Amino acid sequence: MNKKVLLLIILAVAIMVLPIAYWTNSQIKGEFISVDGIENFLPNVNNRAGDYLLFYPTDWRVSQEYTLLKEVTKTGKEVKKYKIIDDEFTRMIPNQKANNMNQLYLSFFGDAEIDNYYFTYDIQNNSFKKVELNYFDYKVGIDHLAHYGNDIIFQTNTSHKTGDQNYDEKSGGFNVSVSNATTQKSFETEYNRSPAFTPILHFREKIIYGTNATLGDNDNYEEHGIAIADIDKGSVRYETFGTKNVELIPVFSTNEYAYIIGDNGNMYVYDQDLQYKTYKPFKNLPKQQYYDIQENGQLALDEQRILYCLRGIGEEDKYSLGVLNLKDEPVFEIFNEDFANTESWYEPLYQNVEEKEIYIKERSNNKKNNNIIVMDSESLKVKAEFPVSYNHLLDLVVKIK
Repeated sequence: MNKKVLLLIILAVAIMVLPIAYWTNSQIKGEFISVDGIENFLPNVNNRAGDYLLFYPTDWRVSQEYTLLKEVTKTGKEVKKYKIIDDEFTRMIPNQKANNMNQLYLSFFGDAEIDNYYFTYDIQNNSFKKVELNYFDYKVGIDHLAHYGNDIIFQTNTSHKTGDQNYDEKSGGFNVSVSNATTQKSFETEYNRSPAFTPILHFREKIIYGTNATLGDNDNYEEHGIAIADIDKGSVRYETFGTKNVELIPVFSTNEYAYIIGDNGNMYVYDQDLQYKTYKPFKNLPKQQYYDIQENGQLALDEQRILYCLRGIGEEDKYSLGVLNLKDEPVFEIFNEDFANTESWYEPLYQNVEEKEIYIKERSNNKKNNNIIVMDSESLKVKAEFPVSYNHLLDLVVKIK
């Protein structure tokens, strides 16, 4: 054999063997597998199908300067660990839209950095993508991307007109902006009507968002309803549905309807003409002290079902995971008594349509009840459940194909 050819074969074998040897050695020593940049991370060919990847993003508040990624088995046994170095990828809340189930919009939190970008996650391709927002004159920051509708809507940390959280001394209020990334148009909110941290609905060419309560007379908080903004006209009006001092939370919208829940237990449903009807989806339950979403406890399974975590049923310190069925007359139903009136609360992360699975964080002050629950998206039966450590720092779960 030609010596040159032989040398090339030896080099080729070495190139193949050395990474495998390093990989194996790093696992034996318990070392991290380092990745530079979240967009460069893809599950390795050596990852085992059926295992899960647990994402613990960078969190400066707990002195974690990198994203910790664990590969675990169906029982929660740790197999590998990755260290992803990316200062722009921090603590996050995944948001999934019923009309675009393959993509997650990632809302960052816990970082004081103000910049004009967000990340998405492609579920089927297991890939992250940074999306730059280049149509602003200032750094506005992305407060959150929880939204429904055809366009991409988000709330900013500052006003798009000034780059600051403008403060009005007379009213004691400040304003920010709501922006449509699809049309690249923004709306500056009014003083004392700042957007609440709730989903934003893009419906009938209008933007519907909840508003924060303000401190009124006798140091009591006053609610102001939902805002219905027209970005093109730069106008806004507010709707209370005839209630007084009731918190109103936009929860979901389709092309036909927009759904708002009040902390009085009522659901207000807009039709395409922006006329509303009032329903009582919780009428079969004992009276609640709260009807709003517990933590990040909401996930649209399709256009007629929302997985919804309620703060107990008649008991303030208990929690219940049920389904808001929206077809015909909206109603909240418990589908499994194991999730009713528990000491744990539930945060549905997202639905994997290809795998027909829903991934849910079960959180509790009791360390034994901090789990990942994998649920069948059609039957809502539990397919798997395994314990996780530091569940409060865990933001995303991915199944390896």
